[in-house]
Amino acid sequence: PVVEIIKPLNGSVVSGIITIQGIAWDVDGNESIAKVEIRIDGQQWKNVAGKTNWSYELDTKKLENGEHVIEARCYDGITYSNIVSIKINVQNEKEEKKLPFIPVIIAVIIMVMAVLIYLKYRKII
Repeated sequence: PVVEIIKPLNGSVVSGIITIQGIAWDVDGNESIAKVEIRIDGQQWKNVAGKTNWSYELDTKKLENGEHVIEARCYDGITYSNIVSIKINVQNEKEEKKLPFIPVIIAVIIMVMAVLIYLKYRKII
């Protein structure tokens, strides 16, 4: 069996959610492809959608910015194809990390101030 990665192109700069696309075939006929798998940076193999025309959605925000290797292989029920690979360059904008406790602190301060003002008008303080 043979597999090819069609998109993205080798060396592409990518960001966000991308669709990896490819084709697979067997010299015995297209119907004999049992599955196609990809992996990113040598991690675990993952099944893709489709067989002869296949695709896989990848959220690049789950990857560090920089170069990554996408590998693909297919299986015809007997043997695996040679592994093909491309490199992509992930360039996502860095998300500002918001501090979730700041609004809580502000709300607590406002409540304490409101209680102090209430107590002052009741002349308890």
